[in-house]
Order: sequence, then C-alpha cells, then structure tokens
Amino acid sequence: MGRKTWAVVRSMGDWPYGTRPAWVLSRTQAGGADDPSGVRFTQQTPQDLRAQWQAMGLQRVWLVGGGDLAGRFLAAGCLDELVVTTIPVVLGAGVPLFGGTGAPQARWKRAGMGLHPGGVHGVYYQFDSGSASAGGG
Repeated sequence: MGRKTWAVVRSMGDWPYGTRPAWVLSRTQAGGADDPSGVRFTQQTPQDLRAQWQAMGLQRVWLVGGGDLAGRFLAAGCLDELVVTTIPVVLGAGVPLFGGTGAPQARWKRAGMGLHPGGVHGVYYQFDSGSASAGGG
C-alpha cells in the first residue's frame, strides 16, 4: 500500500490485515516501533517488489492504495488482475484511477462482477496477455 493509504488505515483503529505481511511504499517515511507485526516500509520499485514476492512464494498480492500507486505498478507491467470498486458516493473531484502516470495502454477483459454490502459494486478484470499493446504483467 502507499503511504497515504497507510495513514488512513492506521487512523481507523485496529489493523485490519492481521498477521499478513504488508509493505508500505514510501519515499518519506520509515516504520515505527508501534507498527503492526509484518509491516515493512520500502522504497523498492514495483519490479523489485514483484521479484521479492515471487521469491517468497507469494502467489496473490493485493495492492491497496490510490491511483498513483496503481499507476506505478501498471506502468511497470506488474498487474495481472484489476478490481475496480465503486462506492455510491458523489465526490465531485478526486484522484485519477491510475494517478495520471502516463501508464501504457493495456487490454483487460472483464472476469466477473460482485455486489457487496452497502451498495459497493466491484468489477473484476484480468490482464489480456494476448494484447500486442500491453506491456507485460
């Protein structure tokens, strides 16, 4: 997750991820003594993190954060699946889906949909590896 998401999650009280390992990508903050077990702060690139996770045998990694973080992973070709979740609240303004990073065009195919409590609607996409314009993933 990104540092901004980290700050929001920490402000909500109990750590919701239990003992699952978590990485916080931040160029400005390091971990503290009161951080939950398994939380690591890092400045690594998406490619380096993906290689590390693969070496650890992790098969599914959930990216939590805003458009900037998602855009960095997309631009690096490090996303295989995308879940776009909408919440029925009109914001009026916000952060672009991929943070305006100029991420390369990629093809995605819809893999499913789900309606969750509170009216949250999720659309699940998978990276289309047959796309000539996609940059890996």
